[in-house]
Amino acid sequence: AITAMDTGRQEMGHRFPTFLPDDRRFLYLRASYDPEQSGIFVGDIDSAPEKQPLTRVVAALAGPAVFIATPGGAQSQTGRLLFFRANALMLQPFDLKTLQVSGEPRSVAEPVGTFLDRAVFSATSSTLVYTTATGGLDRQLRWYDASDRTTGIDAGTPGPYTDLAISRDGTRAVVGVSELERGSRRSIWMIDFARNTRTRLTFNGGRDRSPIWSSDGKAIIYVNELTETTIARKQASGEGTDEVLFKGDNEGQTPTSISQDGRTLLFTAARAGTRLDVFVLSLDGSHKPAPLIATRLSESQAQLSPDQRWVAYTEQEVGGRPEVFVRPFTRPGAAAVATKWQVSTEGGGFPQWLGGGSQLSYVTGTVEMQRVDVVDVVTASDATTAGQAFRWGPPRPLLPIPKGAGSLFALTHDGKRLLAGIPVESNIAPRPLTVVLNWLSGLNRAQTTAQ
Repeated sequence: AITAMDTGRQEMGHRFPTFLPDDRRFLYLRASYDPEQSGIFVGDIDSAPEKQPLTRVVAALAGPAVFIATPGGAQSQTGRLLFFRANALMLQPFDLKTLQVSGEPRSVAEPVGTFLDRAVFSATSSTLVYTTATGGLDRQLRWYDASDRTTGIDAGTPGPYTDLAISRDGTRAVVGVSELERGSRRSIWMIDFARNTRTRLTFNGGRDRSPIWSSDGKAIIYVNELTETTIARKQASGEGTDEVLFKGDNEGQTPTSISQDGRTLLFTAARAGTRLDVFVLSLDGSHKPAPLIATRLSESQAQLSPDQRWVAYTEQEVGGRPEVFVRPFTRPGAAAVATKWQVSTEGGGFPQWLGGGSQLSYVTGTVEMQRVDVVDVVTASDATTAGQAFRWGPPRPLLPIPKGAGSLFALTHDGKRLLAGIPVESNIAPRPLTVVLNWLSGLNRAQTTAQ
């Protein structure tokens, strides 16, 4: 790594690097959960992460920033900084020696489109290209089933949804909602399909994400990211205060499954050397996580079977495709069982137990044509032990994943319906790009006239 995140500044990412003319230093966005801390900084590829300059060049909530050399002055130490602020592209004199701007910024294009915290533009000293299309985040939730696999039925109103989880009875869903004007903020909302309402559940600073339901439908477990990661439990009614289940460093912790009795939580976290691992957290004890599946491979999306005998999860080798595996579930302190069974054979992910554990579904296929397959779980007549083999039948297609949904979909617990978030603009003609040739010449003439 060339840079290191500064938790004191509530940073959530370093993004969109662009080189300066010496090809050693670069401009980049240091994005913070606190908008007052976000901005464009200068980095140096020859410096250690802890030695990178921490002086902000300009305040900005989105990147990238681009250095525009003075026309005809290839060796000049001065030029201009082109960056995005308040829906417009701004241009300001920039000194390569002092790495500071001077004078006042001036708007050169407005409005300019964005996606999350990226402004959609490209520029050289002769040509400027940008789009006015803003957003691209709004999605319409739609129900699909065996009788309607392609058109779907709208559920609620469109919104900038980022996460999706359906209650066990299929009457409600929780979603992550991005604040378009502040890409660093997300909150969790409840959608009631019968009442056609959307109600905000969380009001934290930073980013709330990855909600899952408790088995009884009375609570939501989710992640809040600020200076550290917090896994919390919130009553689905919205009442009361959030209960903290876990606090730790920002390692991408993501809750994936909670046991039927509400006492055991599985979550994924990233660790150096082992990539993604699966951890188990006891909710009725010390709340100290313990590794459950931790190898040199990447393991994620773990789902505990309703009888707590098995864990279905996704495993992926470096450079390989993901596949769905099942292994016995062992509680912390018990002897680990290394036995595992590969259920998918042509790529797989997002495993889910259906029908009280009598079936196991997973997503397979290509990026262009994803589908949900399901296998029947063969139940043993006697009590299953850790050493007993997991058995299943041949896979069969269940439902296709609608095009454009990406990973924003959820299957009901009976496997009969699928809820997916479809981009609202998917059927709208693409918005044009604006191309401006010799865009600096007009600015230079205006500046000369003003002087």
